[in-house]
Amino acid sequence: KKKLRYIDRDLNRCFMERDGKLFEENRAKALKSILRQTDFLLDIHQTNQKTKTPFFIFRYSKTAMQFAHNIAPELPIVTHWRVRYTNEGKTTDHFVNQRGGCGITLELGKYGFCKDQIDTGFKACMTAISIVSRWDKIKKTPQAKGLLYTFGQILRLPQYTYRLKKNWTNL
Repeated sequence: KKKLRYIDRDLNRCFMERDGKLFEENRAKALKSILRQTDFLLDIHQTNQKTKTPFFIFRYSKTAMQFAHNIAPELPIVTHWRVRYTNEGKTTDHFVNQRGGCGITLELGKYGFCKDQIDTGFKACMTAISIVSRWDKIKKTPQAKGLLYTFGQILRLPQYTYRLKKNWTNL
């Protein structure tokens, strides 16, 4: 209603072991009961900057790579090797992965309503449902057509708004 991304803090950083009192922390508490039972999670997001293409991002695991490749082998994948890539808190995919599930995130592009993003997200969801329903019967290592990136290093920088240099873009 306020046309803000969040009220108190980013919901996708609120999946900690302890529950807080902020608006998004209470929402995360309600979602955690579902996520504790989740074997596969495709979390759909938008970025705050324009991207050239949608992309997956998640902590590397063989199962996560197979899940993403089977959903959309043409999309780039960004992986990281640490348990968490942010100190702000746990994300939904981290929460699911920590409990033995397979959680991945699909970033569709800059926030807002966009038909292409809606189509990509819907197709990814429908494909994910189909894949999960027959996980033990599908080809587990399809040929990826997209690019693969990984974090070389994670830098802890002071808190302020970051902007890409002119003519630089996300993916």
